[in-house]
Amino acid sequence: MSKKGLNIYKRKDNRWEGRFFNGKYKNGRKQYSSVYGNTYAKTKEKLISKMAASPYSGSLSFALCSEQWLSDTERRIKKSTFAAYSFLLKKHIKPYFKNHQMQNLSSSDIEHFKNSKLRSGKLKRNGGLSKKYVKDMILIVKQIAAYAELHYNIPDRIRYTLPIKIEQPEINILKPAEKKRLTAYLIKNCDPMNTGILISLYTGLRLGEVCGLRWNDFDEESAVIHVRRTVQKISNGHGGTVLLSDSPKSRASKRIVPLPGFLTKILSGIKKYNDNASIITGTDDYPEPYTLRKKFKNALHICGIHEIRYHDLRHTFASDCIRLGFDIKALSSLLGHSSTAMTLDRYAHTSLEIKRMYMNRITI
Repeated sequence: MSKKGLNIYKRKDNRWEGRFFNGKYKNGRKQYSSVYGNTYAKTKEKLISKMAASPYSGSLSFALCSEQWLSDTERRIKKSTFAAYSFLLKKHIKPYFKNHQMQNLSSSDIEHFKNSKLRSGKLKRNGGLSKKYVKDMILIVKQIAAYAELHYNIPDRIRYTLPIKIEQPEINILKPAEKKRLTAYLIKNCDPMNTGILISLYTGLRLGEVCGLRWNDFDEESAVIHVRRTVQKISNGHGGTVLLSDSPKSRASKRIVPLPGFLTKILSGIKKYNDNASIITGTDDYPEPYTLRKKFKNALHICGIHEIRYHDLRHTFASDCIRLGFDIKALSSLLGHSSTAMTLDRYAHTSLEIKRMYMNRITI
């Protein structure tokens, strides 16, 4: 039986055989070559190596090339990223490019694909997809074209296709009075989920990072939280979803975050579960991010605060830190950004109050 992606089968003699498309005979019939190994991993390694060395530059379908690219990419990316790539390929990209050959793929094809998805790309209702979503798809197509050039010597004719320009969305933050009101409510009603919301508000942790916290991530003596994982819902490849715990989104996201004194005291006071229990559920099971997001919206409603996204708690924390004069490098580290440039790009346009504070320092 073959493994998903590359054409690798286990033979009756218990060896593994990997086959790859290696051009066509003079009569037009497809030609395949094979490699062999005692294990799937060894055979896969040989197969990819042979594919890379193939001088063939003839016809190669987008469908076949995309499957090979995805299988080759799987070993280098996170499970959540692989699930996202698989979904976009299956639902959007492959249906559109199913009749395309790699050697004929052009910038005009990408332009038509972009316009089609922006205009009417939604799967279950009318309307177009967001620029960000379509941009992600085009990046996948460009990676597949680069793969075809590397492994099959097919010129990449879409390498210099201009990306979709995306404007940074407006950042919404809680006003000081709203933050004070929400904090008072969360502390007064200090159940595990409200505590999770409080952690995001005063540390800037992402929704998935808060959902991934276990009690052994909280170091009471040092008053810090270790961010070691993130939790999110991903496609299971069969029309459903599965809750996945994985490492944070980048190396910088795996970090140690010092806690404000009052938050350390709250966590110390409510800790009554074993070290492996989730801070949010109190059990070995991680919480659904959707459930915490819904709890947050309910808290906003009770406090009479206009609806904002859960991620805006992170923006509120960052903006407060800038207002308090935090060093940008320290703030970047707290947020788990890969560079200070990212932090500056996101939060250079802070509130009018902060801008006025800086401008008032200018004198004659």
